[in-house]
Amino acid sequence: MQQNQERMLVQLRRQMRLDHRQVVTRLDNMHLQMINADRRIICLVNGTRDHGLVIPYTIVPFADGDDPTQPPHNLVPLLSTAVIDTLSAHRCNDYLDGYNVDRPPGAGNVALRHELLKRAIGAPF
Repeated sequence: MQQNQERMLVQLRRQMRLDHRQVVTRLDNMHLQMINADRRIICLVNGTRDHGLVIPYTIVPFADGDDPTQPPHNLVPLLSTAVIDTLSAHRCNDYLDGYNVDRPPGAGNVALRHELLKRAIGAPF
């Protein structure tokens, strides 16, 4: 009888671990959905701010929810299209990678990178 109880206890623990993993996975998915919803809303708001010169853009979090202006990224805040237009290809790539936007290969075509970045934050291009 004791062996039977021990087996049941082992099975119960296994099931609890599986259930815990499923709950954690679901919570992670919900968190990503909330981040994506926040990002879409911010992009819509940024789209109403023309070029960001009168009312600056709101910072759009990266795809993982990180603030691009905070450590470990420490990127310049994208408050207007004027700021975006001054970025180097390397800095654009840092942003595009954080937003999970496919970027052109190599270091050339900075104007295309600027356009992709503007689209990623909801700015007019």
